[in-house]
This record gives sequence, C-alpha cells and structure tokens, in this order.
Amino acid sequence: MPPSTRKLAPGPCTRADSLNAYRDWPPGPIAGEQEPTWDSEEDSYGPNKAHAERVLGAALGERFLTARAGLIVGPHDPLYRLGWWLDRIAAGGRVVVPAEGLDQPIALVDARDLAGWLVESVEQGRSGAVNATGPAGMTTFGGLLDTCREVTGGDAE
Repeated sequence: MPPSTRKLAPGPCTRADSLNAYRDWPPGPIAGEQEPTWDSEEDSYGPNKAHAERVLGAALGERFLTARAGLIVGPHDPLYRLGWWLDRIAAGGRVVVPAEGLDQPIALVDARDLAGWLVESVEQGRSGAVNATGPAGMTTFGGLLDTCREVTGGDAE
C-alpha cells in the first residue's frame, strides 16, 4: 500500500471524479462504467484521474466509491463555467464558441445533486466506479447554448 494511503480512515471513502478517466472522453458519449479507462503513465488530466482511481481502489477495496462526473455546475462554482455562458447568452449578440463545435457532447451534473447522491450512496454501502451524469448523449454544447437562450430570453447568435 502506498505510504500516502496508509493513514486513511477505516470507513467508506468517496471521490467525485471525472469522465476524463475514460480513454474515449471526450468526445463521448460514454456507454457505461465498463468503458476502458486510461492505463498509461502519461502525466495529463485523464490518465492522472484513472491512475488515482486505481491507487485508491487498490488501497481501499470495497470501501471506495468513485463518481465519474461530467461538468459539475451549480451555486458556488469557483470557475463559474455554466454561469458565464448564461450571462453571455443573456447579453445577446454574436457569441464565439470553442473550435470543437456545437456538436461536442457534454454531460452536466448539479453539484447539489451529486453531493446528495454521494451521501446516500455511502449510507447504502455502494462501492466501485459509477457514472454520475445524465444519460449518455444527454446534450451537446449547442444544446446547452440553446437552453441558455431559452431560460435567459437572450437573443444571442
């Protein structure tokens, strides 16, 4: 067991992780938890996420639950990801979007929903890796912008 995991408490351990642990995300969609995760020693975001899952899973066994979330949004988001798009679309006018385009699949989860689900899952003794997002292919970046336009009443193009 790695020295950094020896001092962990004896109870359950949860980790709000990322869909980026999957080798094929993005662009997705992810069909289920059986999809392959990164298994390289590459030092970048996705491989590091998958590596952390493997290390914690090996150290904690059945006490470990990892929730592979998409983009976590909601109140108190220090990066203001969704909020920025809502504000920008509400302001109207022409909007520049990422080069990946409007068809890029995205997966959102509200931080409050994720936190509540994690607490409930620990109480019920769940373990292993689970996807904590809406259904596969729930929307695209373009779909998100359309929803922002609908809820804000903005006339952004």
